[in-house]
Amino acid sequence: MFVDYYADWCVSCKVMEKQVFARADVLAALEGVRLVRLDVTADSPASTQLLQRYQVPGPPSLLWIGPEGDERRARRITGEVDAATFLQHWTATRSQG
Repeated sequence: MFVDYYADWCVSCKVMEKQVFARADVLAALEGVRLVRLDVTADSPASTQLLQRYQVPGPPSLLWIGPEGDERRARRITGEVDAATFLQHWTATRSQG
C-alpha cells in the first residue's frame, strides 16, 4: 500500500501531483498498488492523529506499507521529489518483496 500525506496548502504536494503522479510512467509503475491519500489540510485533531500514526512531520510524506502491515521505513519519502527519485524508491521498495 502506498500512503500519500497531502494538504491543499502544501505547495510541494501540488507540484508532485502535476509533475510526478500525473506521469504515465509513474501511473504504470503504481498499477495494482493500493493508494491511500491522507488529507491533513485541516488543523484538526483528526489530522494530528493521522500525522502521529507514523510520526510524519507533515506533507508531503510518502510511505510504503508492506503486505504484513508494517511500514518500509527505509523507503519513506519526506519532502518534494521528482519522478525519477520517486520511481527509484518504488523500484527499491518493490524489490524488497
